[in-house]
Amino acid sequence: MQIELPYASEVIAKEFAPPGNAWAICAGLVDPKSRGEVRLSSGNPMDKPVVTANFLSDPQDVKSLMAGIDMCRQLGNDSAMAPWVKREVAPGADLDPAAKAEFVKNGATTFFHQVGTARMGKDDAAVVDADLKVKGIEGLRVVDGSIMPRIVTCATMATCVFIGERGADIILAS
Repeated sequence: MQIELPYASEVIAKEFAPPGNAWAICAGLVDPKSRGEVRLSSGNPMDKPVVTANFLSDPQDVKSLMAGIDMCRQLGNDSAMAPWVKREVAPGADLDPAAKAEFVKNGATTFFHQVGTARMGKDDAAVVDADLKVKGIEGLRVVDGSIMPRIVTCATMATCVFIGERGADIILAS
């Protein structure tokens, strides 16, 4: 992802202090292996749920982002980018594997496209069935990105539109 602002996590921004006119090339995972969970904290629907993100809990995610950093650095430092580059701010140099893994862990943020918290499926862990009905609760359907069994590798908004369209068709047909 290329973004025309000094995009950095709080830790990386504090350590490297990117200038206000900076831009960034960021590696991102569209199919992370790490999985989090959302659980009820009690039977009271007013109580907040317990959210465990588990970002980067699968070592493959860290390895993939380390390779992504190498690709971003190669792109950003390519001669074709020279007219728009003054200097590389972060990480600023080739890092050994341990330092690169630490950079990944300190720099990781989210795309804020959470999905799958009420996933569709046939197994016991699935929350909704193919008709978008919540298992065990009569008259309730879920028609949003939370039903995705896995995150899509495109903009989640477009997929949510299709889920909404399909949900409307199912509801109208019932």
